[in-house]
Amino acid sequence: GAGGRWSLVAARRDLAGARPSATEWSAATAQQLLVRYGLVTREVAAAEGLPGGFGAVYDVFRHLEEGGRIRRGYFVGGVGAMQFAQPGMLDLLRGLRAPPDEPEVLVLSAADPASAWGALLPWPGDGAAGRRPARAAGAQVVLVNGDLAAWVARGLRTVHAWLPDAEPERGTTARAVAGALAGLARAARARGEASLVAEVDGGPPGAHPLAPHLVAAGFAPSSLGFQLTRRSAAALDADLAEEGAPDDGADAGEEAENPA
Repeated sequence: GAGGRWSLVAARRDLAGARPSATEWSAATAQQLLVRYGLVTREVAAAEGLPGGFGAVYDVFRHLEEGGRIRRGYFVGGVGAMQFAQPGMLDLLRGLRAPPDEPEVLVLSAADPASAWGALLPWPGDGAAGRRPARAAGAQVVLVNGDLAAWVARGLRTVHAWLPDAEPERGTTARAVAGALAGLARAARARGEASLVAEVDGGPPGAHPLAPHLVAAGFAPSSLGFQLTRRSAAALDADLAEEGAPDDGADAGEEAENPA
């Protein structure tokens, strides 16, 4: 497809006689980073591999801030203190302070540019056992209310989970992660691929606090790990079909899922 990020290659640019000056390049790059990320830090420049690093665009950000077009401050914890943001981004961040009534769960490819971990942010828990999380092909991340809740290897064999310490947030996050794993297992089954949760945080999944939530989500324990049962996968398919069906077909969907 034609998706992704595009740049004019240097040879074509030189042929057209359109090579920008260093100042023009810095100004255009700074604006592009603001549009792409909304909030820019040193980590952003490192992740983008900018020639010259953050210093190549710092003067542009400083002039924009002095002109009142962007804001400078310490808006997000866990990253460099030198941060520049568009005013609209700060309004969005303020709106995220209060958690939603229902957990917002998002599953992304671990290598997706929208996933900050492993690029802009370090993976949590540098002492984690087992296979280390990575922005690897086929790996997924599960976000719950914007926080990283789990990293899942291809085929679900290895899972790292980061559950809050206190209730009810711990249980809410665990249920959301288990539900996301069930959805990934169902999708793998639909593609004809095997899936098995064989390890969670470097140990057997049955000994992890996530275990009862996996069972509740439709996984069955075995000597090898946890696997989504056929019945649970069929129930998930029925739920998805019911969500996409017109309202007047809801009763029929419930009868199909719960036969007399």
